[in-house]
Amino acid sequence: MQPRLIENDDVLHEVFRFLDPSATEPTRCIGAQEHENRCRTALARSARASKVISEHALNVLWRRSEGLLDIFSILPPFKRGPPSAVEPSDGDDVDVHDGPPKVKGLWRFTDAIAPADWGRYQTYAQRVRVLSLAWTPGKIDPSVFSEISRLSDGGPLFPGLTELDIQTYDPFEHIPSCLISPSLRKLFITDLGSVLDDDDDLDFHPPESPLADLVRVAFVKARLLEEVTLTGSNVGPMENLLAMADCSRLRRVSVVDLAPDARLLEGWSRIESLGDLTLEVHPDSPVVTRPLEFARLHCLTVRGNLKHLSNFLAQVFAPCLSYLRMEVQQLPSHGSEELPGCLATVSAQYSSTLRHFHLAFSGDGSGGGEQWPEMPLVYLIRPLLDMPLLQTVSITPPRGWSITLSDEGIHDIAVAWPSLVSLRIYLLNANSTATWESLGELARGCTRLRTLALPHLDLRTFVPPMVDKQLTPPHPLEVLTLDYSFGHNQVDDSHKFAQFLDRTFPNLDLGTSVIRRVDIPGGRRHPQGREVMELLRSFQQARQRQVSPNGKLVMVPSPTAQTVQ
Repeated sequence: MQPRLIENDDVLHEVFRFLDPSATEPTRCIGAQEHENRCRTALARSARASKVISEHALNVLWRRSEGLLDIFSILPPFKRGPPSAVEPSDGDDVDVHDGPPKVKGLWRFTDAIAPADWGRYQTYAQRVRVLSLAWTPGKIDPSVFSEISRLSDGGPLFPGLTELDIQTYDPFEHIPSCLISPSLRKLFITDLGSVLDDDDDLDFHPPESPLADLVRVAFVKARLLEEVTLTGSNVGPMENLLAMADCSRLRRVSVVDLAPDARLLEGWSRIESLGDLTLEVHPDSPVVTRPLEFARLHCLTVRGNLKHLSNFLAQVFAPCLSYLRMEVQQLPSHGSEELPGCLATVSAQYSSTLRHFHLAFSGDGSGGGEQWPEMPLVYLIRPLLDMPLLQTVSITPPRGWSITLSDEGIHDIAVAWPSLVSLRIYLLNANSTATWESLGELARGCTRLRTLALPHLDLRTFVPPMVDKQLTPPHPLEVLTLDYSFGHNQVDDSHKFAQFLDRTFPNLDLGTSVIRRVDIPGGRRHPQGREVMELLRSFQQARQRQVSPNGKLVMVPSPTAQTVQ
């Protein structure tokens, strides 16, 4: 009989898992909020229907908690105190009824907690696995956490918690460390205060960050952590993060707005399971003076200026690195001179393993309106052309740079990266002389390409190729983002170009592709700039109506496209 009960128990667990609003997607007919309400209502009704299924329904219902008020309200003495007559300040919970505004009272325990109520609370607290918390200052009296900690003999608020996501912006209100549980697997902390604080208020900041104790306890007690994200510079002293090196199961670490020092970097390098790392390299952070090896690191995102990024990457040895994202944070005045050297470091360090490379510039990309001499794109990225294994490339230079893109440059790219699956080149101030031949070059040289974004094609010399030069089998390109211009507005040219695209790339997804005509000069979008998209859509619809005898779709060029010679 016992095996039968266990089997039924597993079945009930699987059934109620499909009512978890955080693990299921809403249907097209209802929104996310309505989907969540329906799931929670069904779980609550199931919990009241039978004792046999009550435990499973309640486990799913309380698996995820948004805030603390719901779980604390299980304890009858937990009530809101009377409003305060103190002048309200920014962020206070204000009561505007019955006279002048007053600050609402804090939630607190107004009486002793009975043993039966405490036992019931513990039963529900053990069910919470995911806690998402936007910490609101002046909401819950700190004595609430002290009392619960006393009753639980210093244990965590939620003994079975596996994921904690907390956001805070108040630099004064202490965040209790009892939110940390030894069972924690994922920790996300966002300190919005470091972004929203006014510099004039720096003298009023407390000597210790309100998150300092929470962060310190997290890496001392939660040694099973697998994923950590810290956003904000006000998460406590660097010493509190050093214990992270003892979390041997860490797979993903992201530290934003806070530059790690050499001690923390060395600690991370000793974590054998670490595979995904995001960090910032600041000018005022200690320089890594000796090589660091990350044995299983496969994904690296780094932010900083080009000089410091180059020095940092020169010291990082990662034999498994396949994904590198560089977010350059500096004014563009000297970036064009430093970029080739930084990319040369990337090529020298990771050419044998890197498959995906993303380069983007953030900050003030305008350079105050100053323009620099024109530079060929291929000159800037020349070191990357020595990396034939690249499959995904995304490049976004700053707006102030005058970048030129030509057919010769596209040819070099197609020859250097034959394994390309995705190529995105976003040039906000480009003088492009590339023509339609660049599309043919990429189609012939990169036969696996599925996503392509180019800044601009000059079609004034467009001549449709002969039919016998079309690709066989059809090219797999699905997403195309492209601006083009004819120099004059002729419907016949648009028709021929649409036929060329339809024959060359018959698998285009017109729901995600963007093909627009722009005017010369100025690059403004033409009012009728989507005629090629409309023609492609009509070609696809005509092709979809051609069905083979076995019922399968025949992917052949449309009848209209076949007339082009």
